[in-house]
Amino acid sequence: MSVKFIEEFNKASENKFDMLKFASATYNKQSRTLDIKFIIDAFEIRKFGDEERAEVQKICQSLFDGVKVNVAYQKSYADENVVKNKVIEFFNKNNQMIFRRLKDENLAISVDNSEILIKITFDTPTYMMLKTGDLVGKLKEFLEHNFNQEITIDTEEQVVDLKQIMQDDDMTIETTIRDDAAARIVKIELGKKIYSRVKIEGLPHLPGYVIDVKGANDNVVLAGKMFAMSKYMYKNKKFDPQNPSAEPEKLPLVRFLLDDTTSKISCVCFPKDDDLEKIESIEDGDTIVCVGKVGLSTYDSALTFTVSAIFECEIDFGSVRLTALKPVPKKYTTVFPKPYYEIGQKSLLDTEKVIPDYFKGKTLVVYDLEATDKFVSSAEIIEIAACKIVDGVETETFQTLVKPECSITQEITALTHIDNLMVADAPTIDQVLPDFYKFTRDSILVGHNISGYDYPLIKIYADKYGYNFDNELKDTLLLARQYLTELPNFKLETISKVFGISHENAHRALSDVMATCEALKIIARRM
Repeated sequence: MSVKFIEEFNKASENKFDMLKFASATYNKQSRTLDIKFIIDAFEIRKFGDEERAEVQKICQSLFDGVKVNVAYQKSYADENVVKNKVIEFFNKNNQMIFRRLKDENLAISVDNSEILIKITFDTPTYMMLKTGDLVGKLKEFLEHNFNQEITIDTEEQVVDLKQIMQDDDMTIETTIRDDAAARIVKIELGKKIYSRVKIEGLPHLPGYVIDVKGANDNVVLAGKMFAMSKYMYKNKKFDPQNPSAEPEKLPLVRFLLDDTTSKISCVCFPKDDDLEKIESIEDGDTIVCVGKVGLSTYDSALTFTVSAIFECEIDFGSVRLTALKPVPKKYTTVFPKPYYEIGQKSLLDTEKVIPDYFKGKTLVVYDLEATDKFVSSAEIIEIAACKIVDGVETETFQTLVKPECSITQEITALTHIDNLMVADAPTIDQVLPDFYKFTRDSILVGHNISGYDYPLIKIYADKYGYNFDNELKDTLLLARQYLTELPNFKLETISKVFGISHENAHRALSDVMATCEALKIIARRM
């Protein structure tokens, strides 16, 4: 109907109204009325007055004799941010897997008066997901109902180099060295071989604990639950750069995490094309045992397990015991929580009489760390702050400076306003950690980018000193991407600015914590 209608409308109007784009038509059989909607650019609507509206109404009515026609207009405005947010909105509603992986660098958008060009670039697994089920066609249709311009969408599979893959922050999991660990074995029942890059029919020895991995070793066996598998294509460096016709070979690479409940380790393997399907058959939560070697990554100082063989297995998790783990301290000894006092912030009860369902029956601890480096592997904590929220109401705060072993650089001082003099008499992390562990027990840990920075960093010290931070995690950065789709980006500073959250002392831990609390409340009202 739409194509025929546009042809007849343009013919009757002699193409006078080419600034109008047909959006939709709805017919009510009972009242015999037809509602037609056009999209018109926000700048064009200024020149589209009552006379033009009356003429469009007359033409539409003439095309549908015997039916009452109502014409409405949807104002359209497009710039790069508006279009980007509409793309985010589409994937939020239609494909959560792609939505969670969608970042600014995946989208290239250009807008002019006649056309919107969108280029979507994804890694191999996400690209294959994007090409399934006509998602691109549905995205184009969705955008055509929102913008006046012609929509063109190009997609591209991203082939990244090996260095970029190995620097993926989302996959960096610190595996801590335990100095006091005896030789400990995980009891397993070995199953069939899933993948092997070398000739191997069984295990050279029984698997040890992930937490006991001390450094580089060429003969490592580890077992655990696999999760967070990612598949990539990388460019093989073994080609002749002097030959312009020789393209670098594209080879597959698979990354995943292995968790045996004592700790997690980042794993990587380089299967041949015909082995990919076998590895892809492993699902999150499946128990496997891996053979390979452990080394320090050349791109960060984290331990990485290069896997050469994978077997199915059943694990006796009852055999995995960390007797060195310390109990919850009976009392605070160094840092004492303080009752929460509102400082320029409104509590959830003040701003919203009805507490969002998400908060009910929950205890949350929102926390933030300041440290000597932006890279987890080389960072030392210099400040910890946290706020406890019970049933939606702030009850206590926890805050202390921490004395690091290294010096604080001028760059970090400029960012955090914490210098070496300020931490000279502060307690050390081994003195602070037991109190923070006690403060966080039986709670959900919340933070902005907690999964990418704050949790891996606190877990380094937790593993070292024998404290098990096994809390459920909620990352407000990821939640903001899901529920605050209208934002240009999802930095804590941006959320604070857009929603009027007090955040005057950014990059000090307690200020960041309180801003994160307010951001969580805003997100919770939309959940």
